[in-house]
Amino acid sequence: MSDFKSKKAPILVATDVAARGLDIPNVTNVVNYDAPNNIDDYVHRIGRTGRAGKEGLALTLLNEKNIPIVKELYTLLCETKQEIPSWFEQMYRQQVLSQKRGRGTRRGYRYTGW
Repeated sequence: MSDFKSKKAPILVATDVAARGLDIPNVTNVVNYDAPNNIDDYVHRIGRTGRAGKEGLALTLLNEKNIPIVKELYTLLCETKQEIPSWFEQMYRQQVLSQKRGRGTRRGYRYTGW
C-alpha cells in the first residue's frame, strides 16, 4: 500500500477491503474486474476516483451474475449524466422486460447481446 501511495507502484490490485475506508489521493482510474453485487459497494469502489472534486475513469466489467445491480446502475448513470453504452442500454431494457413478464432477474434471464 505504501508503494502505491508513494507512486513507486503505479497499480494496486485490491479486494473489497479497498472499497471503503482507504483514503488514497489522486487515484485516476478504477477497474472493477469483478463487479459488486450491490450499488452501494459500486459507488464506494468508483469513489476512489472522485475525491475532492477531482475526476477519473471507472471501468466495470459485467456479466450475467451482475444482473441484480443493472437496474440501479442504469438509474445511477442516468442521474449523474454519464454516457451509457448501447450494449448496457440493451441489457437494462432486457432486464426490465424480463421483470415485467414475471420471470425475475435470476431465473430465465439470458443476455446474448455481448
